[in-house]
Amino acid sequence: MAQLIVLNLDEHVKLRLQQPAALHARSVEAEVRAILGDAVRDPANQSTGLGTAGRASA
Repeated sequence: MAQLIVLNLDEHVKLRLQQPAALHARSVEAEVRAILGDAVRDPANQSTGLGTAGRASA
C-alpha cells in the first residue's frame, strides 16, 4: 500500500476528523482513508460530493 504524509495540517482540521472517526469507532487515519476512498470512487455511483451529507454535520 502507498503512504501519504500530510504536513502542516491545521489543528482544527485534525479535531474535525476526530469527531466522525470516534462516531465510526475507528482511528483518524482509518477515517481519512475512508474519506479519500469515498472521494475518488466512480462519481456515477455517488449521490453526494466530497464534503457533503454526513461529513457536513461532523
